[in-house]
Amino acid sequence: MKLKLYCLVFQISISILTGCNKSSNPVEYNEPLPPPLKDSITYGSLGQGKIVFERIAPANSNNSSGGYVLDINNRKSWSFYNSLLDGPSISPDGKIIAFTKLSSAETYYDVYTTNVDGSNLTQITAKQEQEYSPAWSPNSDYIYSIAFNLSFDMYQTSLSSHTSNLVFSTQGIDGPASVASDGRILFSSSNNIKVWQNNSFITLKSTSNAYIGLYSPSFNPQGNKIAYIEATTDSIGHFYKKIKVIKMDSSGNNSVTLIEMTMLASGNWSGSNNISLSWSPDGTKIAFNKPEYENCAHIYVVNSDGTNLAQVTSADGVYDRSVSWGK
Repeated sequence: MKLKLYCLVFQISISILTGCNKSSNPVEYNEPLPPPLKDSITYGSLGQGKIVFERIAPANSNNSSGGYVLDINNRKSWSFYNSLLDGPSISPDGKIIAFTKLSSAETYYDVYTTNVDGSNLTQITAKQEQEYSPAWSPNSDYIYSIAFNLSFDMYQTSLSSHTSNLVFSTQGIDGPASVASDGRILFSSSNNIKVWQNNSFITLKSTSNAYIGLYSPSFNPQGNKIAYIEATTDSIGHFYKKIKVIKMDSSGNNSVTLIEMTMLASGNWSGSNNISLSWSPDGTKIAFNKPEYENCAHIYVVNSDGTNLAQVTSADGVYDRSVSWGK
């Protein structure tokens, strides 16, 4: 498969998982941040709040790699981090951004946070295994992240104390979880959409087609609807050819395809957040990223009833992914 490696390859640690982390003080960070986006953003069609995403740009590009914020209310953008990062996720209250980055050869990728303006970089976890795809509780008090060792372990970490608790272990988690206010945890795993509920796993959707993947399932703010992406690849290089944004009841019933889009991708970045989706804070819109062509993807927004599709980012040759939306 013609894939380019973006983030550190997941490694099996010889260390034993523990239920708590070392708490850290803010980390000194002196790298200059990239300039605001050069894309012509149509803020008027996006609603309200802040959209956060990761941009991967070639070294010879006029664009910059890093983590970016689109402040819809104030119609401006900025970067909050300029280095190798993965899976940025903004808190529902719009104040804090969580992501993972390489800490050391001992602990690999760990969870960090910054304020939404990029200040106060703080290490949150320090597990001796690969961590990725942080997500938030609806009240913005807890971060849910995945740690890979001999299994895939979902941890809940307090933003205030940095103390972690193991929630569950499973054989695969493909990307960020989505957490409902009643504690249900939604995630994708090996072409299945599953929910952790009442201390057990329930499969809501699955496919046996090797060329169809189910990605980035997300609860709406009310917790009664789920949106996810169904991506179809070709049979030769497993490159993206079609995506659908699908909405269904939180029980997995009454599926409706909101948007179906084709593309001619001939090369994909690797990573657990390569295809992503997020609801707006009021539940009226859905943001997602669409692979366009080789190693290029842009962000789109559509109303939750499938109307008024709008392209958000448009820079040539960049890969925008890991989209999240907060107040």
